[in-house]
Amino acid sequence: SAQSVGLLRSGLATYTENKFLGIVDRAGNKVTKAVFQSIGPFQGGGAIAQNQQGLFGVLNQHGGWAIEPEFDRIIACPDAQVVQLFKGNLQGYAERTGQWILKMDRVKGKSM
Repeated sequence: SAQSVGLLRSGLATYTENKFLGIVDRAGNKVTKAVFQSIGPFQGGGAIAQNQQGLFGVLNQHGGWAIEPEFDRIIACPDAQVVQLFKGNLQGYAERTGQWILKMDRVKGKSM
């Protein structure tokens, strides 16, 4: 059974089970299993989440991946619908729905 429940937004909340997080709807139905290390708030159609392997992606409101969990870090931009994605020395920008704005490219201005 769910050990604790936290508010997410958009009628969804997180629950904790066996030290991992999952998503439930208002009626308490599980949208996902508890398989995430972290889940951020739903904004712009998606929530930044970290899988058990420590990689980040963006979940849609149905519990599927809008952006697959293959990134070292994802940062929410001031425009709540946009996220900045980091993988190694690459970065890119996408909408939380998974639509790319700027494809992954080398981070500029860093000395090797």
